Amino acid sequence: MAGASGRTKVALSWGMLDQIVNSGSNFLFVVIAAKALAPSEFGAIAFAFELYVLSVLAARGFASDCLTSRFAGLPAETVHTATKSAGTTSLVAAAVVAVGTVLTALFVDAPLSGVLVVAAVLLPGLALQDFVRNALMVAGRVRDTFLNDVLWAVIQLPALGLAIWIHPSPETVFGAWAATGGLAALVGLFQLRSGLASPKAVKPWLQQNRDLWPYFVGDNMVFEITSLLVVVVISSTSGLVGLAGFRVAMTLCAPLTTVGRGITAVAVVILARRRTEPAWVRSSALRISGVLAPIAIAWGALMTFLPDVVGQALEPVGEPCRHVDLGSVLGGEIEGLPASEGGREGTDVDHHV
Repeated sequence: MAGASGRTKVALSWGMLDQIVNSGSNFLFVVIAAKALAPSEFGAIAFAFELYVLSVLAARGFASDCLTSRFAGLPAETVHTATKSAGTTSLVAAAVVAVGTVLTALFVDAPLSGVLVVAAVLLPGLALQDFVRNALMVAGRVRDTFLNDVLWAVIQLPALGLAIWIHPSPETVFGAWAATGGLAALVGLFQLRSGLASPKAVKPWLQQNRDLWPYFVGDNMVFEITSLLVVVVISSTSGLVGLAGFRVAMTLCAPLTTVGRGITAVAVVILARRRTEPAWVRSSALRISGVLAPIAIAWGALMTFLPDVVGQALEPVGEPCRHVDLGSVLGGEIEGLPASEGGREGTDVDHHV
């Protein structure tokens, strides 16, 4: 028991370090993009970032979550075979989101349309990187998950610098960040010592896990679609400038995300390995919730009292560029609020979001 407890502590430590790197690199990307681009251009990246999250959660629901729940703790050969099928399934799920992203790009104007096209091309690679992280955890190699995220964090910085130096635009900045994520995914496949199964493996995988993926996909989609609705409402009323302020404000949740995801990412794998002991799993899950809930409440209270200067330090800078918002693109004025007026107000209230 002492040995198992020690291994659990080591895994949780690596999980926390991994999440610090993962959340920290995303935070740096947001800050760098906000400082390098005009507000509405950064707002376009914020919208594309939500589609990135959507593709990742879709891929998790169909692939990663099923792999964790059903195969954690099973013999290595069984896990290896399942990982190949799940990896292909995650790519297919992300590709479906990418198709929807391209179709959306047809109905919006620049700068949003260009970013969406770039995102559509690179979303499968980003989803694969997230899958690789989860697959390494299922294999009990949390340290390798940390190393993969370190790799992405290291290579994205010069890539972002080069993109900003050559041509600072939302397409090049988002493309540099996403392309390095795809490169990290390829390295992750090498770490797993596993390729991908053929597309024919997707249907058997879905059939084998038909008792799991509908729940996971439904849960993940309800969570992210709610976030997307918030993004659409903000874009329609305050424009991409207002959305830029919202995305910057959300980066202040990074410390909470680091703690929450760092613990749960490893805990889910550990709990899945004790699937034959439902009472222990239930009580452990409640204890974890009992730790995370007060932390979330405390962080929310702290954010409530943050001075405006924190938001002002993070908000996008530069000359205001042309105002682009979904309200004007998809149908003109919101009832009672001309889209252009919402955009002008957005620059004044971003740091209050």
